[in-house]
Amino acid sequence: MDTGFIIFAVIAVIIWERRRIRLWRSRRRERHRVLHEIFMQVSFVYVMGFLYMTFFPLRGLTWPLLPLPFDNTVPLQETIRQFRRMQDGIPVFGLLYAGGNIALFVPLGMMAPMLHKAFHSLLLTCLFGLAVSFAVEISQNMLGHRNSDVDDLIFNTIGAGIGYVLYRIITAVPLLRRLADKASFK
Repeated sequence: MDTGFIIFAVIAVIIWERRRIRLWRSRRRERHRVLHEIFMQVSFVYVMGFLYMTFFPLRGLTWPLLPLPFDNTVPLQETIRQFRRMQDGIPVFGLLYAGGNIALFVPLGMMAPMLHKAFHSLLLTCLFGLAVSFAVEISQNMLGHRNSDVDDLIFNTIGAGIGYVLYRIITAVPLLRRLADKASFK
């Protein structure tokens, strides 16, 4: 793990937990929602992992067949090339690349409706995922140690949409719906 990220994470955890403890104490007279606090802590862990995966160099992983010196601006061109090379028996990370980008945004799509009522729509949740993904790609391009890729926008948006659909399936069960309502910001 990158030393820079460890320092960042320690500082972030200290600031986060101090803020959460102060908030907990200030609401002592109110009935503090335990499920909401658990949701907040899980969200924080997700955000920290998200930041690590998107903004810090991935040490130990090599992507020899992905175009690192330039950005991919043609939708799905590089992904299709990677899958074709897999069919030729050349082991590449095309499936991991596409699946990883989708999986990274599934939790975002599941959490978005719990964060704000506006995201109780598949379209708005997907647009939120697209906006977050676009911000990440622009930031990665400016940082220079990761490449920007239009396929990331596509796969990340799909991931957010899948997350929203999973949220709707889970909350169709009345008991799970009540638990989600207790954990959310509503």
